[in-house]
Amino acid sequence: MQKATGSKVVSKRTVDVEQGDVRRYAEAIFAQEPVHLDLNAAKKAGYTGLVAPPTFCATLGDHATILGDMELNPRSILHSEQELVEYETVVSGEPLTVTTTLVDSYEKTSGSSATGFVIVEDVGTNQKGKKVFHARRVFAIRGGFPRR
Repeated sequence: MQKATGSKVVSKRTVDVEQGDVRRYAEAIFAQEPVHLDLNAAKKAGYTGLVAPPTFCATLGDHATILGDMELNPRSILHSEQELVEYETVVSGEPLTVTTTLVDSYEKTSGSSATGFVIVEDVGTNQKGKKVFHARRVFAIRGGFPRR
């Protein structure tokens, strides 16, 4: 069985890239570059705030709303695939507008087992309207989608 939905913007919100969030993320991924952890080092390198590691942008989407609206059990959701392109350096103190779009959802069956797939895209733009990043994520849903 394969059921497609089509694109739907789910959320458009302004996200403040906070210094503490950037630092905690950098520490969590064991980033070694001082521009991610030390404000003085970042300013010495010419930035106005801490530099977010490139993968930081993947955390800014509103995926919880999509997955909640679809009434999915969090224990059945697997992170299947992810792509991220960063066009501009993301720096703490610079707000971003993040648009999260449900691109597609479908289900495939193999034998007696179903798996659902949810494709989500996030696009971040700066206050000048310039695209800063584009992220695409695929979630696999064990057992497929809830039956109503």
